[in-house]
Amino acid sequence: MKAIILAGGLLTESLAQETGRQWRCELPYKGRQFLDIVLDAMPDEVTVIGGPPRHDVEWREGGDRFIESFARGVQAGGKDRFLMASADLPFLTRESVMSFVGEDDQSSAIRYPIVEMGTMRGAYGNMPRTTLKLREGEFTGGNLFLVDGQAMEAILPRMQRAYEARKNVLKLGQLLGFPTLLSLVKAKVFPGTVGIPQLETHVGKALRAKVRAVISTYPELAADIDSPEHFAWLKTL
Repeated sequence: MKAIILAGGLLTESLAQETGRQWRCELPYKGRQFLDIVLDAMPDEVTVIGGPPRHDVEWREGGDRFIESFARGVQAGGKDRFLMASADLPFLTRESVMSFVGEDDQSSAIRYPIVEMGTMRGAYGNMPRTTLKLREGEFTGGNLFLVDGQAMEAILPRMQRAYEARKNVLKLGQLLGFPTLLSLVKAKVFPGTVGIPQLETHVGKALRAKVRAVISTYPELAADIDSPEHFAWLKTL
């Protein structure tokens, strides 16, 4: 299976000054760069999108914005099923990735791992996380997913429009459908009132493709380091 790694995130000015690095994928953990850790966890056929140029793997220049890099990643993935991940997962292991890939039933256009916060806290203590309380529990989202390449070609224009409208609630509601937007708002404002199947249905209708959220027991899939707060926490380990 082919894997796409999105490595184009730039550091904040404060983190760049502190670390002497430019890209988030270059941040160090136990003497290694994040990207090298993620590369070791991936299947053999890998393309890196963005970040500093590399010559040891297939590398393609990223876009000026995340959605542009994402689109280039989808293009690089081709029409078959492929894995896409971010490069800021310093705890990622090949076991966790292969478990997620191995459980794929290929019935959805997008398969996405979510991790219960009890599992996260058991592994990483007080690591800062964005969470959502659903009927099934409190979860945080993973930073990799399996996608059907051919389906993603059809979905991508809609995702791009939604990304452009992300700060305009009315426009976003028109694009995604107000039932989808209301379901997401309800899950945040009234914790525990929305279930995973309900969100899958609404998001799937918005994207016009089947979406599956899968509860994973591997916390490293969701332990991304993407802010100064996260990096400060990482240095305490």
